[in-house]
Amino acid sequence: MTTGNDDREFIAKAKSILDRSADTLDARQRARLRAVRRAALAQTDAPRFFARPLLALGAAAALATVGVIGLWTWQHSEPPPLAATVEDAELLFAADNVELYRHLEFYRWLANKERSG
Repeated sequence: MTTGNDDREFIAKAKSILDRSADTLDARQRARLRAVRRAALAQTDAPRFFARPLLALGAAAALATVGVIGLWTWQHSEPPPLAATVEDAELLFAADNVELYRHLEFYRWLANKERSG
């Protein structure tokens, strides 16, 4: 058998079983099923998110505002100038900075005194 025949056979069996079970339902169960079916169909007519234009417009405006503020702050943050970075690197790698390391305790003491004083 091919899958098409298998599917048709399965659908036919399922339909016959469901039809037989529907015929055996009493009036009360049928009424409940009809009520549930009507409620489900009524929900399909309920408005969707984009059917409410004011809500969609508010969400779009909020998203646009956040995007503009984010881009504005990102573009206005200036990186440090390259010249200052190069000067700092030159100071760190200079050969005469060895003297700084010899007197490191003095510089720590001086920095602590300036903070407390």
